[in-house]
Amino acid sequence: MEYRVDIPRVPGGWGTVYLDPPWPAARTKRYACDTGTGIRRPLRYDRMSEEALQRMPIPDILSPDAHVYCWTPNSHLAMAIHLLEYWGLTYKTNVCWSKLRPSGKQFLGLGWFVRNAHELCLLAVKSIKKRRNPGSTRSIMHEVFRGHSCKPEKMYEIIEKLSPGPYLEIFSRTSGRPGWVQLISDQKPKSTYDDGTINL
Repeated sequence: MEYRVDIPRVPGGWGTVYLDPPWPAARTKRYACDTGTGIRRPLRYDRMSEEALQRMPIPDILSPDAHVYCWTPNSHLAMAIHLLEYWGLTYKTNVCWSKLRPSGKQFLGLGWFVRNAHELCLLAVKSIKKRRNPGSTRSIMHEVFRGHSCKPEKMYEIIEKLSPGPYLEIFSRTSGRPGWVQLISDQKPKSTYDDGTINL
């Protein structure tokens, strides 16, 4: 499946792009994961292939010193780094989200070898000339898991502290963040073209 997203442009390019891509399913078309214990989790939205993600016009919308933040599950870490490099970026570091339950206990997800209790947001850059407040932020944040695909609000604070504007979020599940342009995507296709691509 391939998404056609109308990505706005700004003079000089976006300083920071933040995205949570619909990565291709790790296993079958119907199920994203099977731990071997009989627990299988159905896919909740349509996915994009690695090739479709590569075709997104990210390189064309970035400023010369742009930063890109990209969420990835552990199963797609290598693919995510390769995608960022394909877009002409250099991977620098990541922020690890340690997922908590509302009770404060550690959230426990699925996994093929270990039960996933965290998720990574990768940071890749065109250059480091516009970085802000280096060394001011810890690499781990402990935040409550609020549901599938919902990412911590704290990530916006981290990005704004470390990286330059203007700010663009692609595949956003929320809207209304001051100072941001957020392209909303609930991952539910509204119409399909003859060639199989989807119009959001």
